[in-house]
Amino acid sequence: MKALFLLLVVVTFGFSLSMESGSKKAILLELFTSEGCSSCPPADEWINSFEKNDKLFKELVPVVFHVDYWDRLG
Repeated sequence: MKALFLLLVVVTFGFSLSMESGSKKAILLELFTSEGCSSCPPADEWINSFEKNDKLFKELVPVVFHVDYWDRLG
């Protein structure tokens, strides 16, 4: 919600927003899941295993999206 507010402020008032990576690069790991997918529960369990990893959000940024437009097909 804060990000949406910040985006609204930037668009409304024309502020310039710039972001840069430091010298270390992080890996962005995207996982898309869907209801009725037989491999999704093991994938969710695997990505949740990073929760206690010291590299979380320093070297690895996991992002999980639940794709619901395929739910009725599953």
